[in-house]
Amino acid sequence: MALLGAVIKSSIERKRYVIDYSCWLAQDETVSDFVIAISPSTDPPLISDGAFASTDFLKLTSFLSQGKVGTFYTVAYVATTNQGQIKRDDLQVQVM
Repeated sequence: MALLGAVIKSSIERKRYVIDYSCWLAQDETVSDFVIAISPSTDPPLISDGAFASTDFLKLTSFLSQGKVGTFYTVAYVATTNQGQIKRDDLQVQVM
């Protein structure tokens, strides 16, 4: 698991986050599937929506919105490649 970084967002913002896997993937390897998991569960929740892979399947884009003010979240991106590798990357998000 790799920690991508830590960000701060307002509860009213909806922000785009992009993960570039091109430096990690082997030649001819692409992202074939991915899951995004957020913890902890709160009310209101931090929401990940509109997630998609780039047309070359080397990058993942997702949008994060809402969240409970004062909460620290872990957003786990778990990507599976067409060669069977599985990689988890975490983004720490603090909602202000």
